[in-house]
Amino acid sequence: MELLKQLAADVDTLRYDIVRQFQDGDEVLQQQVLHLTMTDGSRSEVHAAMYFRFDGGLIDHIEEYFNVVPINESMSSSGSLDQR
Repeated sequence: MELLKQLAADVDTLRYDIVRQFQDGDEVLQQQVLHLTMTDGSRSEVHAAMYFRFDGGLIDHIEEYFNVVPINESMSSSGSLDQR
């Protein structure tokens, strides 16, 4: 919870996109991307996959795997933005 508090204080905007989702019986696998813009103007994406298992209509197991990808922007010699 402390990590989430620190993150929330530094985030200016965020967008959450579900990329794909598969369901098989009582199991769901979901891929998602969280797009973050920090208060200092830096941006990053959190690419994640989550597995949910349900029992009796309740979540009985969750696994999450994620990778944080910083997005760097700099001006190239052509004057266009280079990203990543």
